[in-house]
Amino acid sequence: MLVVGIFCVLSYAGLTNGAFGPASDLAEMLPPEADQATASLSYSGVDPVITGSVDHLFDTASFTGPNRAEKGDRLRPAVDVLAISRSFQEVRVRLAALRAGPADPTDLGQSR
Repeated sequence: MLVVGIFCVLSYAGLTNGAFGPASDLAEMLPPEADQATASLSYSGVDPVITGSVDHLFDTASFTGPNRAEKGDRLRPAVDVLAISRSFQEVRVRLAALRAGPADPTDLGQSR
């Protein structure tokens, strides 16, 4: 039992070695022109007060992407309805053959 416990502790320490904290060179990966504080938030009683500009928050792709009007003006391929209809022709023929039943009523033992 002691051997299993030691094995578990050592494997935990070995497998989670890199998960204890951020990399030491993480600060070097930041862009140098990053604006750290362009606005500040303070409270006047219970009301929040923003001092500075927050317009950089709205320069992201979720705010500057195509809008509904631009999406409506994009080029749409022409749809050939007859070609789509023809693609179901084989299935329609097979269903009609199954639905038609026997050609001769005497095939099922019925008389005229």
